[in-house]
Amino acid sequence: MATRHALSLPPLPRPSVLQEPQAPALARPDTRTRLLEAALELVQKQGIQALTQARVAAAAGLRQSHLTYHFPTRAHLLTAVALHCAAGTMSLMCAEPDQALTLEAFRRHLGEHVSTTAMPRLMLALTVASEEDPSLKAWMAEFGERATAHLHGVFTQLGLAPTRTDVALFHASLVGICTLQVGAGTAWSVHSRELLEAAFDRLVTLARQDGGTLGAQHGD
Repeated sequence: MATRHALSLPPLPRPSVLQEPQAPALARPDTRTRLLEAALELVQKQGIQALTQARVAAAAGLRQSHLTYHFPTRAHLLTAVALHCAAGTMSLMCAEPDQALTLEAFRRHLGEHVSTTAMPRLMLALTVASEEDPSLKAWMAEFGERATAHLHGVFTQLGLAPTRTDVALFHASLVGICTLQVGAGTAWSVHSRELLEAAFDRLVTLARQDGGTLGAQHGD
């Protein structure tokens, strides 16, 4: 029977590019959210080596026992922070206030995503940790599949009909570009964006050539 300590992968945010953006909550974040936000800030400012239970608890202004209650192992902490980071990144792929998301805006959002290093750092740390904890391999595989499905959903809502394989290849390219960006630093940032834009444009071209647009398929 599953226990509270079992690794879990809750659903990633559903594509919602055509929905009204919600106003941010004003309430004080709960303990779990405070810990996740503190952990993500540590990764962004100090790198993955700073992601220890003691440092995260201190950064959140909480006792370490609060952290271990929610994240009993480093694997639980890593996966939870990765999901928290992914949710934030995917929310940036939604429409801007009072505007419907366009292909150009989506392309720009992804280009901005390449310049961030928190998610690739987390995924690299999870890859290393999975050598000691094989259960993480299945978690990472499902995480990748859901991220690809999210991207496919956004492209679909934007009126394109790319194949799942083409979107999976684009996602793999995005992961690779972000990972190389971590290793190369800012010196490679312009090249990273150029590669991302080329991969994006190729996917759009393939979708239009092979499947057309959803509107064209339905005779609209």
